[in-house]
Amino acid sequence: MNNLDFYNVINKPSYAPQAHTFKTVWTVLYFLMFVSFIIFYFKPLSIVKILVTPLFCLQLLLNLSWMPVFFKFKKIGFAFAICVLLLITVILMTLLFFRMSFLLGLLQIPYIIWLFVATRLNYDIMRLN
Repeated sequence: MNNLDFYNVINKPSYAPQAHTFKTVWTVLYFLMFVSFIIFYFKPLSIVKILVTPLFCLQLLLNLSWMPVFFKFKKIGFAFAICVLLLITVILMTLLFFRMSFLLGLLQIPYIIWLFVATRLNYDIMRLN
């Protein structure tokens, strides 16, 4: 069973997007993350940059770990916990990004919005299954 098969057979709330929507959304979000990383990388070293670096790395690790936990291992509850931690981490990272550059923080807003949706969707899928 591939990822799409698993997503198609689990119980989902009525607002759940079609599976193909995720690819489009994540392509845009990863592009924005890449642009953010480039801007961040070329900012001069500061205490804020030192503080945000571990958050940036942590959010990336959490982000990359969610998909195998949810789809490969089918641990919906654990994936929800990852989503919550990811959302908190990205909010904190974004607040620090805004201290470095308005544009840098602004680039994270779509990511935060999507994470709110994804966290709620993961919760509802956990509840329904």
